[in-house]
Amino acid sequence: MLNPAENLCGISAFLKTGFFYERRFFDMKKNLFAAAGAMLLLAAWSMTACGGSADVADTSADTAGTAADTVITEAITTEAVTEVVTEAPKRDKIVYVSTYLEDGNRTPISLMGEGTSVAAHIAAEGIVESVAANCPSWSDNVGSLTMKFYAWNTDYETTVAGKCLVAETFVDYEDNATLEMDLTDDFAEGGLPAGEYLWVLCDGEDAGKSGVGIWAQGYPEEDAAIKGLFKNGKEYTSGPSFEADFVIRIPAE
Repeated sequence: MLNPAENLCGISAFLKTGFFYERRFFDMKKNLFAAAGAMLLLAAWSMTACGGSADVADTSADTAGTAADTVITEAITTEAVTEVVTEAPKRDKIVYVSTYLEDGNRTPISLMGEGTSVAAHIAAEGIVESVAANCPSWSDNVGSLTMKFYAWNTDYETTVAGKCLVAETFVDYEDNATLEMDLTDDFAEGGLPAGEYLWVLCDGEDAGKSGVGIWAQGYPEEDAAIKGLFKNGKEYTSGPSFEADFVIRIPAE
């Protein structure tokens, strides 16, 4: 049988042992809570990092998309502008050459009788498409006039002695009509090709004897296309000048 002192020692040892195990259990709980907290923090950090990466990826995708759209837009715009420039048509230049100056003082020139004529030596940079002349018939609408073109050769006499390139006669035209000689169907080029020519209005006839002729106004201003003007084979440089208008087309290059 143990004495009281031994009992007290045993009880004390037992209590110390129980306290030791309780303390160790408490420490384990603390460690578990700490580990759980750390895991939660790690999980939260991982989610944030993934979310940020997704945002960065989305931003990069948006930037790439915007850049692609810009490139496509620029390509379309450039293509459209190139198309417009490429398809812009080049136009021929039309030049009008007149053998007179409008001054309001009109006077008729009779072209009746042998050897009577008016003529113009012209230098055409392009194709001569037509010529028109304002011609009276002294009110009876009876009579005829003939227009002719020659290739210019040295002087008036030599030129008219050569071959006539084209001619047209206007018969019984209305008084004060504008007689037009259209050359577009007479030559493959759509008119007389560029060069120097002599145009002549002549061979006036009128069965009614009242006469035929051409209107005249002021002498024309200097024009490189007009090389000389003639009446009845003689060149003149002043006074009333017959009314004739040439249309010359210079093809686009």
